[in-house]
Amino acid sequence: MGSINNMTLIERLTGRDNFASWKFAVKTYLEHEDLWECVSGTDEVNPKKDIKAKSKIILLVDPINYVHVQDASSAKEVWEKLCKAFDDSGLTRRVGLLRDLITTTLENCQSIEEYVNKIMTTAHKLRNIGFKVDDEWLGTLLLAGLPDEYKPMIMAIESSGVAITADSIKSKLLQEVKNRDPSVFFVNKSNNNKQLSKQNKQTKGPRSYSCNNHGHIAKHCKVKNNKKQIDNSFVGVFSAINNNSSGWYVDTGAGMHMTMNKDWIYDEIQPPIKTIRVANNKELRVESCGKVNIHVKNKNGSTNSIQVKNVLYVPELSTNLLSVSNIINNKGNIKFDSKGCYLYNKDNVEVAMATLVNNMYKLNVVSVQAFSSTINDDFYLWHQRLGHLNYNDMKKLKDHTDGVKIPQNSELTCVSCIEGKQARSPFPCEGSRANQLLEIIHSDICGPMEVNSLGNARYFLTFTDDFSRKVCVFTIKSKSECLDKFKEYKSYAENKLDTKIKTLRTDNGTEYLNKNFTNYLKLHGINHQTSTPYTPQQNGLSERMNRTLLEKARCMLINANLQKSLWAEAIRTAAYITNRTPTRALNYKTPEEVWSGRKPNLSHMRIFGCEAMMHIPKEKLKKWDSKSYTIPVTLSDTEKQQQQQVSSNSLSESSDCSMDMSTHTAVETCDDSDEEYVPEQSIGTPLTSNITLRPRNRPNPTVEPKSYLCMANVPQTYEDALSSEDSELWIKSIKKELKAHEDNGTWELVKKPDNVRLLDCKWVFRVKNEENGPRYKSRLCAKGFAQKRGIDYTETFSPTVRYDSIRLLLSIVAEKRMAIMQFDIKTVFLHGELQEEIYMKPPEGLDVENNMACKLIKSLYGLKQAPRCWNAKFNSVLNKYGFLNSHADKCVYKSTVLENEKCFPYREAVGSLMFAAIVTRPDIMFAVSTVSRFLNSHDQSHWNAVKKIFKYLKGTLSFGLCFRSNENNTLESYSDADYANDPVTRRSTTGYVFMKNGAAITWNSQRQTTVALSTTEAEFMASCSATKEAL
Repeated sequence: MGSINNMTLIERLTGRDNFASWKFAVKTYLEHEDLWECVSGTDEVNPKKDIKAKSKIILLVDPINYVHVQDASSAKEVWEKLCKAFDDSGLTRRVGLLRDLITTTLENCQSIEEYVNKIMTTAHKLRNIGFKVDDEWLGTLLLAGLPDEYKPMIMAIESSGVAITADSIKSKLLQEVKNRDPSVFFVNKSNNNKQLSKQNKQTKGPRSYSCNNHGHIAKHCKVKNNKKQIDNSFVGVFSAINNNSSGWYVDTGAGMHMTMNKDWIYDEIQPPIKTIRVANNKELRVESCGKVNIHVKNKNGSTNSIQVKNVLYVPELSTNLLSVSNIINNKGNIKFDSKGCYLYNKDNVEVAMATLVNNMYKLNVVSVQAFSSTINDDFYLWHQRLGHLNYNDMKKLKDHTDGVKIPQNSELTCVSCIEGKQARSPFPCEGSRANQLLEIIHSDICGPMEVNSLGNARYFLTFTDDFSRKVCVFTIKSKSECLDKFKEYKSYAENKLDTKIKTLRTDNGTEYLNKNFTNYLKLHGINHQTSTPYTPQQNGLSERMNRTLLEKARCMLINANLQKSLWAEAIRTAAYITNRTPTRALNYKTPEEVWSGRKPNLSHMRIFGCEAMMHIPKEKLKKWDSKSYTIPVTLSDTEKQQQQQVSSNSLSESSDCSMDMSTHTAVETCDDSDEEYVPEQSIGTPLTSNITLRPRNRPNPTVEPKSYLCMANVPQTYEDALSSEDSELWIKSIKKELKAHEDNGTWELVKKPDNVRLLDCKWVFRVKNEENGPRYKSRLCAKGFAQKRGIDYTETFSPTVRYDSIRLLLSIVAEKRMAIMQFDIKTVFLHGELQEEIYMKPPEGLDVENNMACKLIKSLYGLKQAPRCWNAKFNSVLNKYGFLNSHADKCVYKSTVLENEKCFPYREAVGSLMFAAIVTRPDIMFAVSTVSRFLNSHDQSHWNAVKKIFKYLKGTLSFGLCFRSNENNTLESYSDADYANDPVTRRSTTGYVFMKNGAAITWNSQRQTTVALSTTEAEFMASCSATKEAL
């Protein structure tokens, strides 16, 4: 009877969802009935027991699943068929369960019990199918699925230092549910609310899913219709306590601060919400909102007053609550431990402490805060009431108002006033100005920039004269160049003005405050003034100058639509313009006029980015070539009477250029590494010369040529090339590239295969500036970024030569007085042979049928494996000529026959000596064993050692083994070890010999296989080898 009752408690097997729990329950039940051996046993079982076990298992299966076990003849077969049908532990099952586990949140569940049960059940299912679920990870996952109002509780768990486990978090969450008493924030019994009592009486009729009350449906629910005025965030986790009107409790479940005392509120404002909802879905009315002062005890026993803002007045509460989430949102902090919790302000200073009393955190307050408007309040209270009025005005209040009695405090220290009103000491609008040129020089560094300039500069350095406000700009690659640039500026400025720099004013950067810079300033008698830390206002002239230059340069680049890598040229232009425009600091004179005594002439200025006609030297022209071409100006630098142009990230100069000042042309970024780079000018402001140049007479000049930086256009797509002005040249270049691929056999045209993804390709165009004029170059590149590992490629690594190897080879060449030969291989990547089968779309410009594709035979630019294929091809060719890779650097090759191997037969000599050493000459065994270690890496010194062994043998030809009958016929053994005698590996050498009848019968000298840590260990290893030989 008991067995049948137990069976009824087991849930029937319905499918995969409950198979794991069903399997565990049935196994336990069969073990209880002593029938489990019928399922798990391998030996024959009692037929009666087997029938009984079979019937019990089948009766615990849902009838819909009988089809799986109808043909089973034994209990074991029934069990195996059920496991095969429902025990799904495959990847799909694991992925599904894991997805359910990590997507489960409390918001998707009806209750926290359902949430915990769902996660624990899913984790149990994962463990049953062999998926390891870490206990700490599961506990963290339980916390991760909680909504935002549980953040204070999570923070409390973190502060407690308790190890996170699934069981501890589960217990904590379930305890939270248990603590949610319906009387949380509970209603004061002295205040009867008729509306609430009426709601409590209604227990019949339909239930509303908005407020969970009976008597109406959600459509007519007042809570739903008024939810904009109800704050739903106050989920009660605070245990019901006795009525306590003076105490304050720290509550992790409250969304805002709340009090039940109207007298404590001051500076009242309109409450942000009308009602709050507690744990049992009851609503409490919020009547007011304002500030409250709480007097708390500190650790040292002193009293401190803290101001709490936005406190709700809820008359039906039974105590006063401080919201943890509200404190944290206002940049405060709370830490919990076993004794209580500690409240910190935004500066991480402890301001209050709460003691753990009956599992509740009660604030340590001094007394009841009764802040009614009376004349007996103290000075500090009125200071807060009057909006933190200053001390002097507080003293004057008693003579000009009534109802206020303020004691005569000599001092007042208010932390809130310090935090809210403290300001830095005011800086003067302008410090002492210099009275002459170079009296004070301001300097600062700006950077690093987000992109390098064309000369790879990352910073710019400014030197500004305080008297004239003239700025000089240097572009530098690193801050370590600061001293060199200062020396350059010092030489220029002092030679120009015939006076000395007296003071240098900088910040506290290490580029200025280092030994070399300091010693240089002392050597030349220059006073170094530095600003106070975190006070850039003291070096405001340089700070403002950097901002001015950046803003001007940024505007010019944006207006001309130029690339960011031209920031250095823009900064120089900005400095040039700044020095030649009036400034209020000089009574609207220009820095250049104050500096040089001459008014600047700006007639040469042009728009940054306007187009220019660049003259082509006659040395580069043919009879009918055009004498100029159009390029955009990007830099104005007048006083050098020369022209600079930029094209594809390169700079060049010309002395003849005419401008069209009304147009701009954009410059595209180019990443081709083989373009020429011209270094930038170091100093941005041109160093003007006093030499007057005689102007040349030109017939009918369009615009007076000055110094400009220009840029040419390069097409970005095949369509751009065909539609450009130089389309004929580009078409010729494209045909040349396609002909090269055809001659090289890069691909073969085949019909487009089915179910194969075709790789795309694109044309890349460049203009190379050569001695004979520009050369138009086209290159076909595959879009290798679309390749997939394992399908289109497997390995991509290709070695590159180390610069150490190059320098070593150059040093050997210099030592041996050898000649260096170098060569270049054009289109190197097209020589590599592909191992993978890759199909590519026909390139633009190749006339083929629509259903054709290019099957790549050789590698192509852009393929991920192209460098590796080329390296393999190059390596195979060199191997044919007898060159092998170096072990140290795979890109260094050497001849297979080394010079030292041609000099002497080292291996043959050692082999001959080894025969003598193991047959009749044990005395040379150690020496021969030593030289045999260098068969593959020997030199002249090793050959000399071998010759010495031969000399020894020549002088001892009569030595040998002599056995005597009258000697001791006992077998004797001797062993020894030479500790750490190998200088390379520090391994020891074992030696042993066995003697009988006066001569050696076996011996050995061999380096030990491991490193001995002491002489004793080495001796033991030698003795062990001898013992094995004896056995």
